[in-house]
Amino acid sequence: MTFYAKPAPDLVYDLINKANPALPVPLTKEVVRLDLPKPIAGAGPADLNTTVKASANRGQGYVGTKTLNYRRINLTDFFKNTTPIINKFKADGQPRVFSDYLADFNIRYGFSLATDDFVDAFFFASTIDPADNRRTATVTVNTKPDSLGFVGSFTLRWKDAPQELKNLIVNPELPGRVYPPNNFVNMITYGGDNTETMYSPVPGTNYKLIEYFADGILLAGPARPDLVVEHTRFITLINEQYGTTFTVEPGQPQSKVGNLYGAVMRLITLPSALFPTANNTFGKLFVLQLQPGHTWGTGDLFFHHNYGV
Repeated sequence: MTFYAKPAPDLVYDLINKANPALPVPLTKEVVRLDLPKPIAGAGPADLNTTVKASANRGQGYVGTKTLNYRRINLTDFFKNTTPIINKFKADGQPRVFSDYLADFNIRYGFSLATDDFVDAFFFASTIDPADNRRTATVTVNTKPDSLGFVGSFTLRWKDAPQELKNLIVNPELPGRVYPPNNFVNMITYGGDNTETMYSPVPGTNYKLIEYFADGILLAGPARPDLVVEHTRFITLINEQYGTTFTVEPGQPQSKVGNLYGAVMRLITLPSALFPTANNTFGKLFVLQLQPGHTWGTGDLFFHHNYGV
């Protein structure tokens, strides 16, 4: 709940206007300048308790000066018969000064007190509250005589509380896998069984398709131009299995969307420390690693299989 959300230099105009409803032009900081407030001696809880001299700003509806009466918020009366309390963790079990808890107080009780409104004060030594065995301490807060919005004083109680998670975790950046923002390919073929594709016979030979792969060479690369046909056939079978549109085009730049030309081949026995995210229910893994030239995507294409297991 919000009671007095405006800071005192703004709240004071609302208080003056409320106490002086007959003013032809409501006062704002654009309309008048205010001197320091002065208390009205003997004012009761419901009485106007403050005087202030207002000086007109040029062209805003008034000329000259006028002394006005209004009622500053009496914090003694506001917290009469109650003690505001702040529950907050303190490592050494001893709060220091009220201003350390000013933001908590304002949020909890709907104020906008500022350091110009009160005399900062130290908490008394903390003790153990026998009701719940929590450490507790109090501080008496007195308003400053020149606070435009507040008078009086109040006692604030602090009680120890569990540490907030946001304060306990001082480093919000926890270790984890960060996925690149552009077309990350790792999961595209991850979930399939590619054993049958690896077993696929090469027409006119007694070889299987996987026998045209070698660890560390480039897909359809210039070192083995004789393998372009078989590498292209492998990608064609992969497209049929996964509904992808990859190509193998040595005559085109690697940046052409979907062109896997020049991807690095890796033949891996699982499990492997090099690829800890692989599916170890398979015994083998064939990987195509995209290179910096493949600007259309990033990552590794995983082809799990059991050829040779």
